[in-house]
Amino acid sequence: QDGNTLAVGAVGDDSIDSGSTNDAVLLKGYNLQLNSGGTYIFTRNITEWKQQVKIKPSNNVFNQQFGYSVALSGDGNTLAVGTPADWSKSISRGDDYNLDTDVFSGFASPSYGAAYIFKKTGAETNWTQAHYIKPSNPQIGYQFGSSAALSFDGSILAVGSINESSAATGINGDWLDTSSTASGAAYVFSLTGNSWTQESYVKAPNSNKNDRFAHALALDNSGKTLAVGAHRESSNATGLNGDRTNNSTTGAGAAYLY
Repeated sequence: QDGNTLAVGAVGDDSIDSGSTNDAVLLKGYNLQLNSGGTYIFTRNITEWKQQVKIKPSNNVFNQQFGYSVALSGDGNTLAVGTPADWSKSISRGDDYNLDTDVFSGFASPSYGAAYIFKKTGAETNWTQAHYIKPSNPQIGYQFGSSAALSFDGSILAVGSINESSAATGINGDWLDTSSTASGAAYVFSLTGNSWTQESYVKAPNSNKNDRFAHALALDNSGKTLAVGAHRESSNATGLNGDRTNNSTTGAGAAYLY
């Protein structure tokens, strides 16, 4: 909230490290895990910015693009990192990495996607992986983790899945439907104690193929208001609450407020 902590994702990072590293071991294993990705934390002291830590996931795998999306809580103590090319097909929100061995032998990721939560405790460099988060309907190519947002205190998390393909509309519809390719979805999770729970599965009221709903996300400080961007939505409507059923302007884009 005070602008003194910055998180930056680097999807092309190639190191084989896992966890967090300080400057002294930053180059360990570099160039051995292609496009595994990484996230860097910088802090500011008056006018000087300094890199504090580089963060990698505990299941560091090539081509998973860790850091494609990043979000910091307002208090600077919680970091969410999206990994849209994550290999795991699990539905767990624990530590079940369950790699899809049917496709793992190839080079291209199956892109189920995942989000990771890291917590800072004590010193600026002391970041630890706290949670590994998956959606209720992981599917190959859905790219869960393509966007992320956190509330001020880090207890509400929104994660986008731009290639999610359900034709559901509104809140908590049928996520098992796969008839609307790349319509996109957002998922809202809440933290109680030390456990994350998926509270809402959010779709546009006009969920159409290739709209890429949830390409961008934002939460207000309380976590009670969610803004969702759909950069390929194709209505020719203008202004507020226009005709969302007209699809004559391909890729016009739209924003939705919940």
